[in-house]
Amino acid sequence: MSKNYFSVVLCFLVFLAGCTPVQDKPVTYVDSSLMSQLEMSKSTKAETKALLGEPAFTTSKPDGRSTFLYNTSPTQKVVFLFDAEGKLIKKVVYEK
Repeated sequence: MSKNYFSVVLCFLVFLAGCTPVQDKPVTYVDSSLMSQLEMSKSTKAETKALLGEPAFTTSKPDGRSTFLYNTSPTQKVVFLFDAEGKLIKKVVYEK
């Protein structure tokens, strides 16, 4: 009987763990006026991070390109695209 009781308790605990909400990290907003200091084909990923801080989201492509996403307001996001050498090649602003 104790083995069945243990199994029921374990299943219940696993069920409860699955129902626990995931805590997202708080959204931080970057001062968009700082972005004017970044230069296309010159600024690097390291310089971008030094100026704006850690991106909210990053991607890396198989060809070496990568992207950094920054939140500038609750309704605006900015994505920076870097080439395989880590140089900034494109900036795209998204509005909700």
